[in-house]
Amino acid sequence: MIKKEYLITEENRYSVCDEVSAEIAQFCKQYYNDRRDIQRYRLSAEECMLEWLTEESVGHTLTLILSPSKLLTPYFKLLFDGKSVNPYLTKSSAGSFSDTTLRALGLVP
Repeated sequence: MIKKEYLITEENRYSVCDEVSAEIAQFCKQYYNDRRDIQRYRLSAEECMLEWLTEESVGHTLTLILSPSKLLTPYFKLLFDGKSVNPYLTKSSAGSFSDTTLRALGLVP
């Protein structure tokens, strides 16, 4: 199990999103050869983080936990003070994330 914590500052709000997303993608490469599977995990995490990493997030800590599940598939968990976010139910200005970005990329079966 890998556990990393990131203190959110005004300067690193978006670079933390990129860094965590890259960590998730690297972790998933151990389990998947298909780039689409890796991108699905990565984009889902980014959508959650973009919901959280607002001006109010400055001074808080984002925790990333990476571990294999019992079925030996990648499992990651993002912990942050505040509301719970499901990337497949998140509504943005463009609509549901799963209906727009993931479907457009062919990442939702």
